[in-house]
Amino acid sequence: MLNFAHCFHVQVDGKQLVKDFSAQVLRGDKIALIGPNGCGKTTLLKLMLGQLQADSGRIHVGTKLEVAYFDQHRAELDPDKTVMDNLAEGKQEVMVNGKPRHVLGYLQDFLFHPKRAMTPVRALSGGERNRLLLARLFLKPSNLLILDEPTNDLDVETLELLEELIDSYQGTVLLLTGLATIVSLSITPLQNAGSSKAAVKLVVMSAVIMMPVVSKNSMWRSNSLR
Repeated sequence: MLNFAHCFHVQVDGKQLVKDFSAQVLRGDKIALIGPNGCGKTTLLKLMLGQLQADSGRIHVGTKLEVAYFDQHRAELDPDKTVMDNLAEGKQEVMVNGKPRHVLGYLQDFLFHPKRAMTPVRALSGGERNRLLLARLFLKPSNLLILDEPTNDLDVETLELLEELIDSYQGTVLLLTGLATIVSLSITPLQNAGSSKAAVKLVVMSAVIMMPVVSKNSMWRSNSLR
């Protein structure tokens, strides 16, 4: 799906964020990028998706990528519309994995009581807004799911829901977070991955160095990510 070989990237101000990074992302992999703000998670993601060009090295992005992107800071909801209308735009059914489902039934999967589904978005809590964003996200046909800091403002129930959604997702997952705790919820440790063909990879990042990571069927290598 994605391949990198000895990639380097230097920002415009001369600060080097990615140094000698090599990786292979296979279909079905679930990958967590963990590190504080400013350590290069977003830069690495943009390199992965071909949105940013490396100064040197080789990057190959697979064909037929369908990306579903969760970024609660950029996603927009109409505050005057109800939960139901924000999701289905007045329709009574939505398509889930190619099959029709009633909107209210689908919203219940995301912990919305039918009465709450008729509530204007402006009256929702932060956690409810994020559940609605997740509900909308998982309606999109995709084979690559990107979750950018999904844990902010989520209650315990929603975190558990997110764990289930990631676990059942059939495509590749890239999770960007500053919190290692979400990884214990949603990214299975390698030693517990059983006989799954897909690898589970963990990339720990800091402002100084990116730790090497081992997976079942590939190796991520980097001297440093600054």
